[in-house]
Amino acid sequence: MYAWIAGILLSGLFWFRTFVFFAATWAVIFATSTVLGASAAFEYDDGYAWTTPVFAKADAQGLPKGSADYWNLVNRSDGPERTKPAPWLASWALRLAGFRVELIAERGREGSEALSARRSPPAAEIHFIPAEERAGLLKEKGYTLYFAVSDEQVALARQLDITPVRVLKNPKSRFKAAQTPGRYGETTLPLSRL
Repeated sequence: MYAWIAGILLSGLFWFRTFVFFAATWAVIFATSTVLGASAAFEYDDGYAWTTPVFAKADAQGLPKGSADYWNLVNRSDGPERTKPAPWLASWALRLAGFRVELIAERGREGSEALSARRSPPAAEIHFIPAEERAGLLKEKGYTLYFAVSDEQVALARQLDITPVRVLKNPKSRFKAAQTPGRYGETTLPLSRL
């Protein structure tokens, strides 16, 4: 009888020690990341989410590309777009590790409050910028990690001394920017094409 009780107590003690070890490890990682101001940025279109159907829907409406009505429709349409599982999991893992997570969308600001409301967790902020302002934003924010889709974005991250992580775009993507994984020695996020 006593051996049975001792076995239960020792088993409980093992699990308690294991829990304390992992909790302490997480606390050190979280505190270090927070104190150092670690942050990560994800490209939204075809990086964090597969948005080709949203743009196809806006194109089918016949709206002029880049107009206020076009961006309003794109930013408010949530039905056809789909969050990609690998970047979503990576963003939550980074947030739990103490990183500030932000999204970058190469879009107009019209209707952006709807997209911001849908994507607030885990993203602390979503930046709606034209392509030519990307370098300025990356430099100003000083991200630790940048989850990029195109070769141009990865090269820009390398230029600014930011660690790039390649997110593979869907083969059916409407975005035709060059994508050559590993060309710049960057890490590729596994299963990010899905």
